[in-house]
Amino acid sequence: MRTEVVNKYGIMENSVLTVSVIEARDLKPMDFDGVSDPYVILECAGQTCQTKYHKSTLNPIWEESFTFDIFKGDEILKVLVMDKDAIKSDDFEGQCFIPLNSLKN
Repeated sequence: MRTEVVNKYGIMENSVLTVSVIEARDLKPMDFDGVSDPYVILECAGQTCQTKYHKSTLNPIWEESFTFDIFKGDEILKVLVMDKDAIKSDDFEGQCFIPLNSLKN
């Protein structure tokens, strides 16, 4: 019989975090035509994932899920919202940081 091994943060070995990016509402217009082409970048424990971008909207619906390997439990999930631009560099819309030790199973 195998027993679960838990670290000092209460996280089991080989844990994963699944993040679902559902939607955003009322984003700030970043383009000259009053809309944005938003996408989300997720970063956690040295791993990065990105949603598809949606053209010309301030209320995108992504409904995408991503999985991250969790090693300690004290990692921070960074959620970054960007506006895709064809000619110049993409524009920053906003971000938040979520400490994983603040989440419950």
